[in-house]
Amino acid sequence: MCFGFILRHKKAYKYFRTDALLLIICLIFIRLLFPFEHKHMIYIPIQKVMNPLLDFFDQTYIVKLLILLWLIGSVIFLIYFIKDYIHTEYIYKKIMKQSQIVGYRQSYPVYKSNLIYGPCVIGLHKTILLPEIDFSESDLNSILAHESYHIKKNHNLIKGILNIICCIYWWFIPIYFFKKYIFLYLEMKTDDSIIQNLDEKESFAYMQTLIQIQRQSSQKSFTSYISSNGFILNYRIHYMMKGLHKKKTNTVILVSTILICFLSTFINISGYYTNTELTENTFEITNANAYIFENKNNPPSLLFYLDNQYILGGYTNLKEIQDEQKLPTYKDLGKTRNIQSITNTQNTVIKNSKQTTYRWKYKLEDGYVYRRLYNACKNTWVSDWMSA
Repeated sequence: MCFGFILRHKKAYKYFRTDALLLIICLIFIRLLFPFEHKHMIYIPIQKVMNPLLDFFDQTYIVKLLILLWLIGSVIFLIYFIKDYIHTEYIYKKIMKQSQIVGYRQSYPVYKSNLIYGPCVIGLHKTILLPEIDFSESDLNSILAHESYHIKKNHNLIKGILNIICCIYWWFIPIYFFKKYIFLYLEMKTDDSIIQNLDEKESFAYMQTLIQIQRQSSQKSFTSYISSNGFILNYRIHYMMKGLHKKKTNTVILVSTILICFLSTFINISGYYTNTELTENTFEITNANAYIFENKNNPPSLLFYLDNQYILGGYTNLKEIQDEQKLPTYKDLGKTRNIQSITNTQNTVIKNSKQTTYRWKYKLEDGYVYRRLYNACKNTWVSDWMSA
């Protein structure tokens, strides 16, 4: 979302240059390649929305069905990807048979062919293809410099990897916008490298070349490098006209952007569970149903009301419970106010208790109280049962 916002709004390029975009791209790629949760995740519970959704998708047959649909979709998209690659290789060989070499650019051979409509590089081949058009020397230098940079930086390989990622995440609509913005970034980065050392007059000549070839190309080239669509070309021209290619992103903005993008990978929208089959026959200790009992003749103990009877005993984690729940302390049992009754035979959670990711669950067994840490956002146990 952050990446898309920057590239959709032209005013944003006043603050975010290609160096900032590169860092954002890297973070997104890492997240796409490693879409796993970790122990430092920050959960934002939206109970009314997420609980029904998660309960629905948590059903065994639903999970199996979704996995099957995902696999079928991925296979279909991969088949189309491979088919397009094979077709592109076929077209490349056909073009090469009817092309003639006209020179070299940075050791890359340059061919001319009447089968293409704009300068391009096809697939992973390190060959520059030009249409049968007589370009001026200035235009030709700009075109060859542009295409050479794409080959040097393996931009087609990057696009291929991105297409494979799209095959895997075919169901995730934002991935297609991300793909579009990656293509735009590659063009902007290429433009930057070419006009970095050009004067103002030469820079405008380069931009005119881009516009001219866009008009001349009646069909989309294989790589859409120079004859790109109107949105991409329009954005690139504005970016270069502002002279922003010669500037770097402000350090404060750059660091802030990195931190925001990085920290966003720690955030996860989740449900929130308190009563589930997993926590059956457990209860929670809060200041609504428990007290600390302490007098000169007895060590500090925890007093709570369970199954219509008071439970009293010493606990190793008493201070921890007191710090967490802010339990009141009484020195005389007769002076304690009535406390809320909780039932051990039911999954009991005190109403209106604070929503926290981790909650201690307790159970009474053979006269002893045990506790276990529970992740209420994921509905999973975090620890084993231990003596309370």
